[in-house]
Amino acid sequence: MEESDAVFPILGHPVMRPNAGFVELPVGLGFWASIVPLPEHTAVWAMNRTADEKRKKEKDNKKAWRWAKQ
Repeated sequence: MEESDAVFPILGHPVMRPNAGFVELPVGLGFWASIVPLPEHTAVWAMNRTADEKRKKEKDNKKAWRWAKQ
């Protein structure tokens, strides 16, 4: 810190400066993705899978019907 950085409005107040290394910043912090799905996500995935399977079955049935028609 430079002298101009320290401003104290109270006269006679001692200049307070932390020692070197006073603030320790943790190393290696970053975004860690959760690999465990939340219960809400599992429920949504199950509903989506059921809807997709139903849609695929209807599509396959329609395709089989067209082949049988020919």
